[in-house]
Amino acid sequence: MDSSQHHYSSKPLAHLKNNTSTPPPSSSNITAWVDQLPTPPHAYIPAASSKALAPTSGNPRLPQPDHDPKAPTANKSLKRRARSPPPQTQPSKRTAVAASERTPVQRRSARLASLQSKMTQTKGNNRRGGGAVNPPLDHADVDEEEREEFFPMHSMATRAKTGMAPKTPNRHTGSAFDNAPSLPYTTPSGQSGSPGKPAHKSPSKSISKSRNSSPSKTGSADSSSKVIIRKEQLAQMSPSVIFIAIKHIKDDSVPAAVTEFWSKYMMSAIYEDEVVPRELRTQLETMYNTPMKTKGPISGWSYGAGLYNATDLSPVLDTVKDVVDQAEQQRGIAHEPSWVADVVTPIMSRLRRLSSSVSDKGRTIEALNISSVSIAPLSLCPKSVVDDFKDANKKVDYALALKLTHEEELTLQSAVTEYLVPGGASINQTQGWTATKPMFEHTEVKVDACDPMIQLAVWICAEIKKRSLEGYTLDLPIPVIAIERDHWSFWIAYWMETPAKDGGEKAYRVKFLGPVPMGSTDSAFGVFKILHVLKAIVRWGFEIYEPEFQRHIYAKYQNN
Repeated sequence: MDSSQHHYSSKPLAHLKNNTSTPPPSSSNITAWVDQLPTPPHAYIPAASSKALAPTSGNPRLPQPDHDPKAPTANKSLKRRARSPPPQTQPSKRTAVAASERTPVQRRSARLASLQSKMTQTKGNNRRGGGAVNPPLDHADVDEEEREEFFPMHSMATRAKTGMAPKTPNRHTGSAFDNAPSLPYTTPSGQSGSPGKPAHKSPSKSISKSRNSSPSKTGSADSSSKVIIRKEQLAQMSPSVIFIAIKHIKDDSVPAAVTEFWSKYMMSAIYEDEVVPRELRTQLETMYNTPMKTKGPISGWSYGAGLYNATDLSPVLDTVKDVVDQAEQQRGIAHEPSWVADVVTPIMSRLRRLSSSVSDKGRTIEALNISSVSIAPLSLCPKSVVDDFKDANKKVDYALALKLTHEEELTLQSAVTEYLVPGGASINQTQGWTATKPMFEHTEVKVDACDPMIQLAVWICAEIKKRSLEGYTLDLPIPVIAIERDHWSFWIAYWMETPAKDGGEKAYRVKFLGPVPMGSTDSAFGVFKILHVLKAIVRWGFEIYEPEFQRHIYAKYQNN
């Protein structure tokens, strides 16, 4: 059939009902014949029109138009639309079900199909320029509740665009949009509380889960508070933290235990030059003092005798060589976890094996990688005394701890399991697998521009508060090491009690003495120096910390 012989009116097209079992009527009783046909289950029947539309010829079952098909059409867009009418999909007799016999699921599917048909027809008219024939979806004869039920996102977007108040709560129970936030609206003049343009768009927030990011903070600090990025800002915390140069260690205000720790153990180890074993001199000069090496001559190194046992010389040399090579390969490109694993961990592992030669009793230490351990409970974290900063909760990378015997381990585990410890299920500022570890040194590593002392200060504040709650001794200093890529620095932490003001409670102030350079991983001599200083810290741990631990911590739970 030639398509040029057909022409359609610009009025809405009524639904055409097809029933091949009924003989075609004459043009005089076409209306009565149409009314007798059954209604398909999901057919869309628009508003009734005064006159039906049909092709001009070729189909004797449809009425003929009431105007001249050759008459010119005023709207060219309507003329194009008449040449390609939208297809009308009719259900087969096999799937047709009477409206009264449909199940709720079938009725819902029929409404959804009808609504989708309306949306498709409206979008097609707007693209072809025929929007005047079928108005936009939000102003058509579409039930508002159906649009809210089947197309909630479309309805929300339309309301936001047209300034309509959002419909809350969502009537579609169990929908994913039940908890969708309502957009703020303003009037055209900018006043909130009435329909208008959206006031603002909520900024997106990215959540970082890296180890260096602080976990969720608790406290009264406002969500707009700042995170501490400089160690000078720690003075605004409770307890407050201040940093003092090492030259003030001879002041009268410094506790005697801190002065003894520095003068007897650390000062000689840090300022001593004879840190390279004399037994390895020939091998080191052959390895590093060659024209092809860029390390430079090593004739100025100072060699000492009896620094290591004969059985430890070869493993120590292998560790030093491996650390220098790894640091050279990783420098400038490695992230913190890689630097810790390839450069710091070999030194700590070698120190653990050397610790038995440091102790007179043959005891050893543990080098604990605690990069995944947080302060627990959170009440031990320093609190912000002003609204400018958030409460601090940080982690560190490494800790040195005494290696307990089997009997000591069982005793402390029993005390922790039965919650005999007043401040929580731990003897330190952590919980979990480190709860029974007597840690006496702490290390933080940074390979970027961040200051490692921020995390170390927060960690030490939690330990001092834990000691105070448990009744442990507060006289012992706490050695800490800050690693900034190749360079290792040593600090001494201790606490001071500040007098109460206006009848209030006494406060604590944590002080850090340092920094003192203790070596670098950019040369073999620097790695030997680091090992030498670490051995001095371990010696203090065996001679001073262990007796205090046995007296004030272990004995407290030994007979319980």
